[in-house]
Amino acid sequence: MIRKGSLISWVRKIIQQRKEFPNPMKGILSAENNMIIKAFVQNQIENPNTFNSHISENDEMYLFALQHFKGDIDRACIELLTTGKQSMDIMRQIAQWNFDGFANIAAMLDFAGGYGRLTRFLIQELLPQHIWVCDIYEDAVKFQQKQFGVHGIVSVRDPEDFESNKKYDCIFIASLFSHLPEREFIDWLKCLYNLLTPEGLLIFSVHDVGVLPPGLKMEEKGILFIPESESRSLDMSDYGTTYVTESFVGTVIREITGEPRYYRKKRGLWWFQDVYIIAKNPNTNFRDLDLSPGPPGYVDRCILTDENQILFEGWAADFSRDTFVKDIQIIVDGKLLKRCLPTDERPDIAAAFQDEKGLMSGFSCSIPRSIVRPSDIGIVKVTNSRNIEHVIRMGTLESMVS
Repeated sequence: MIRKGSLISWVRKIIQQRKEFPNPMKGILSAENNMIIKAFVQNQIENPNTFNSHISENDEMYLFALQHFKGDIDRACIELLTTGKQSMDIMRQIAQWNFDGFANIAAMLDFAGGYGRLTRFLIQELLPQHIWVCDIYEDAVKFQQKQFGVHGIVSVRDPEDFESNKKYDCIFIASLFSHLPEREFIDWLKCLYNLLTPEGLLIFSVHDVGVLPPGLKMEEKGILFIPESESRSLDMSDYGTTYVTESFVGTVIREITGEPRYYRKKRGLWWFQDVYIIAKNPNTNFRDLDLSPGPPGYVDRCILTDENQILFEGWAADFSRDTFVKDIQIIVDGKLLKRCLPTDERPDIAAAFQDEKGLMSGFSCSIPRSIVRPSDIGIVKVTNSRNIEHVIRMGTLESMVS
């Protein structure tokens, strides 16, 4: 999972990467021209024939992943798709809990939705005419309108200038409030809350103080803004990296809604950002909601052993209250070749997530080298007891083995 931080000489690196790794489809990657994306869609999407996998080369999240993985297009695409799918897993649970499914959502707004990381999954469940997307980049909005057929709104920098007569049953904001200074944080939360219907929900994510990097100290107010981000063009004084305490968020919610009522799921989005939910209806009962972000994990290494086995080692855990890792699968060329469970101690994972459920999270399993080819596409995925899946590594076996 990618953690955000400062990116040195961002534009220079991206230009160089584009020279070294040219895009074969005039600015778009998809299952039509990328076998790794195609394999992901076939394995992870219920209706693969209707799934729009198009990824714009201008997508900042794709470019950030591309930089992080040193120009590896396949890993950058899978990072974008897996984080989008995890967002959808969260959204699906919320829709079922509050609306009895997507069919009862008449209008949904994906605010600061970029180039459709969530939308490509959302239109599998909700008709495009019921979806509005909004982003500060006009190119991103146009891309989503063209690819997904949704309504588009170009955002503004100042929430006081944001005009909308539309009300929404559900507003989803992933990783915007993890970038805003205090005043913009409060003003945008208020602005978006006022766009809800009487039964509407506002869902947003933040960086909690629990993921504050070493060497940084939280300010007394409970919000720390650092003028650094992955954005290529936005002013760092307006769009940086923000960390908050639950006390700060709760105080802001009370100021906006008049009541300190909200739901919080620690590390609920991408296993790094906390998810908060505010309901417009004061009678909304959060007590029966238990979001499961699914099982995080990572393949630490993949090697060819002296016994001619391809060995996969890593970790997988589930930190939700009543769920656990049910299965780890290794799939090659569409065939399930091995399954296992985490059985090894990983105190580093327990410490990183500040949760003892991460202690017995290590796994190690292997497949015979003789039954696969280097060009075969391998998938390592984890499933929890609620059947929520997460692909933790994917690519050709040749690219995996080190």
